[in-house]
Amino acid sequence: AVERAPRSALAQAHLARITLEEARAGFNAGPDPVGRAWAQAREAVALRPESARAHQALMHAQFLKGDVEGALATGRRAVELSPGDADVRASLASRLVQAGRFEEGAAQM
Repeated sequence: AVERAPRSALAQAHLARITLEEARAGFNAGPDPVGRAWAQAREAVALRPESARAHQALMHAQFLKGDVEGALATGRRAVELSPGDADVRASLASRLVQAGRFEEGAAQM
């Protein structure tokens, strides 16, 4: 999809999430998959700053890069952009819980 539509924020966001999932599962043998996913997600946000999915992908990449506070801020922005999106809320809730913020995570559910 990215090859066909390189200026698609949604395609970039999904590519970032796929890159992270492949790395987590041990299938992505390319160099620095988290760094690549971070760059892909940043591109998605740059292409479409109002996209909750782009911010969601960036949150995951930031979290895995160790930028927990940045990730949580980005996740909160994703929820602001699409407050009714259960997937975006669940992603933020998961990251909050992983950061030890159990009550904040539960409040997102």
